[in-house]
Amino acid sequence: MATGENRLVSVIIPTYNNAGLLPYTLESVLGQVYSPLEVIVVNDGSTDETAGVLEKFRSHGSLKIWNQSNQGDIAARNKGIELSEGDYVAFCDSDDLWNKDHVRFLVDKLERHPEVGLAFDNVIYFVDETKQEKTAGAAVPEEKWLLVKSAKAKKLAAAPVPVQDIYTENLITTSCFMVPKRVFGRVGTFDKNIYLMNDLHLFYRIAAYYPIYFVDYVGVQKRVHAANLSVVNRHYEYGVKCLENIRDCYPEVYRRIGKGTFDKKLGRKYFRLGLYYEKNGETDKAMEMYKKALLTRRFSFRYYWDYFRLGLGGNRFRR
Repeated sequence: MATGENRLVSVIIPTYNNAGLLPYTLESVLGQVYSPLEVIVVNDGSTDETAGVLEKFRSHGSLKIWNQSNQGDIAARNKGIELSEGDYVAFCDSDDLWNKDHVRFLVDKLERHPEVGLAFDNVIYFVDETKQEKTAGAAVPEEKWLLVKSAKAKKLAAAPVPVQDIYTENLITTSCFMVPKRVFGRVGTFDKNIYLMNDLHLFYRIAAYYPIYFVDYVGVQKRVHAANLSVVNRHYEYGVKCLENIRDCYPEVYRRIGKGTFDKKLGRKYFRLGLYYEKNGETDKAMEMYKKALLTRRFSFRYYWDYFRLGLGGNRFRR
């Protein structure tokens, strides 16, 4: 496509107290080979030097800044969608990096397949221990750090990705996908009732109504550091809440994924949360989750076993 014919892409970057890493993210986004872009940074009530960082980038014609009181990342992303004027919308977390062809390849996929509701590419993780920053466009490190391994990536790119695979496998992260803005009109934006899993929740809803395509390109470098590892344990609880919300509040999405596929994962989430509670000595909560697991997946001997094992161990069935 000639540059003059390109569609506008809105890139939404929510940020909160991340002044140290935000410049690297902005440089990687503003350095995309694709144009035109509008880069919307939603400053969600930062109290550090974020305002000063943004001021240094203000002269860039693509950058738009929205300042608001601290409301959380869901509200920040949804505000960015509200402000966006592009035909396509993408998101980048303020500690991630984009390789230079990330936007170009995703737009190309969406242009070639106008029926598609979401396109995404691959992610490489890197550990930020020394604070030495990677450079967008750098050579890809070892295979083990790829979200989608190379052999699988080639197969995944050959055809639309079924909603069942989007649901059962962790293939997409917030920084690696793009959607036509019209999609939000049908499936809604990020659900404010979902906390840690709000991105997955959105992916399930989009995949239930639209084809999804994968692009075999490592477009995102995702930073692994102490701040984004600190919430891992809470994923057990919020993972359950995410799936329960889909089942209870989005019945058509639940139906399109399929009861068998959906309940298998939900039962596993209940069981893992039960193990987590039991490990922490919260026996009553563990019993509740084991019971929900066996009621969801009635033919799983393991779920029955742990429910009765814990009940007998706690004298629940003795008179």
